[in-house]
Amino acid sequence: TREEILSSSVDLLLFPEDVEGARKNLDEVMCGKSPGGKWEMRLCRKGGSEVWVEMVVNLFSVGGVDYALGIKRDITEGRRLTAELIEAKTGLEAKVAERAGAISRVNETLRTIIKETSSVTGEEFLRSLVSHLAAAIKCRYALVGEISEDGASVTTRALWAGEGFAENFEYGLAGTPCSNVIGNELCLYPAGVAALFPEDKLLADMGVESYIGVPLFDSAGAALGILVALDGGPMEDIEFSKEIMGVFALRASFELERKRFDE
Repeated sequence: TREEILSSSVDLLLFPEDVEGARKNLDEVMCGKSPGGKWEMRLCRKGGSEVWVEMVVNLFSVGGVDYALGIKRDITEGRRLTAELIEAKTGLEAKVAERAGAISRVNETLRTIIKETSSVTGEEFLRSLVSHLAAAIKCRYALVGEISEDGASVTTRALWAGEGFAENFEYGLAGTPCSNVIGNELCLYPAGVAALFPEDKLLADMGVESYIGVPLFDSAGAALGILVALDGGPMEDIEFSKEIMGVFALRASFELERKRFDE
């Protein structure tokens, strides 16, 4: 309360071990040894818990007396989210590195694809991913999709359609093979997929015969979306296709999660 502040010292806001350092910083500002400005520090809540603030200090004088005005903004939640993002990124990169170790078990085509897409991020990466994916496993269509909040539909974020990139669109999951993939595991229909899912008119319209899809998860294990490859003929090199889908799914998941964090 106002009364508690006025009857005490600014030390009330500090942990005992931080008092000396805080006073030293303030003295340097008041003496002109430090320009003040902005810095982050921790404060002590009334109940003894920790709160991190960003403090901006400005100097002014009134009646010949120098004062320092400190304005504090609570950044505790922001620091927590930043720490979680760093931890998640580190974990994702570790998973990518671990999975990349399996590249030696596939042919030079996969090595080339990884190299060509490792230097790009965001939408550019996703577009590069689907085009290279289609070429590598010799399929006509490839897409990366992001699941809606209600889990009922997917919006494509990059779509390769044979001769070039197609415009992104949203489609419902009900009655599609993708409904078996989202949040689950890799799903493969090497032939006859359109006949197995007669409610999915898009498969018939596109002349799709084979399908392989792998789910995308964020660092907390929640469903993010899907990576899919489709073709007008039966799938040939199934094991090679699985290997590529697994490696690319990690990078696609990382890009979608980073996109959500940025937004």
